[in-house]
Amino acid sequence: MSEVVKVVADAASSSEFTFKDYMYAAGACISVVSAVVALVSARWTFKRDLNSLGDSEVKIFELISKAESELVKFNVRLKEKIESEGNEFIFKESYRVELDCLSENLLNVYDVACQRYLDKKLDKKRFKKTYGTRIGRLFSNSLYKPYLGVDNLQYSALKMVNKILNNPEQ
Repeated sequence: MSEVVKVVADAASSSEFTFKDYMYAAGACISVVSAVVALVSARWTFKRDLNSLGDSEVKIFELISKAESELVKFNVRLKEKIESEGNEFIFKESYRVELDCLSENLLNVYDVACQRYLDKKLDKKRFKKTYGTRIGRLFSNSLYKPYLGVDNLQYSALKMVNKILNNPEQ
């Protein structure tokens, strides 16, 4: 037994590196470099994802603003027509079709935004601050009631997000 201890002690006291020792050291260096590369890559990916998240929020804001703007432009044109014609104004079917199209377009854009909110692809706090009240107003506006009715299966994401953001019981 003492011979085994002596061999181990001799091996420990010798300062010569063998080929095996160099290979272990090279492997450890490669592992450290790989870990650093992985950390840098993860940081870049995280930054890219944050930028992408911000781009997505900006795009949704632009789409909602554009849809609201188109609806306002239609309402202004209609109001000018009513003022110019007075009592002779007739609300034509073409006006109804255009109003329906613009209303549904706005609701579709909000629904897509709400889908992204539910999929956790948007910042939830910022979304609530930006759109919580606006979504609540959609549900109280008589123009959108036919589309957002209880029996209507359309706009399910919009309805769900409205309950999440504007229902005090939840």
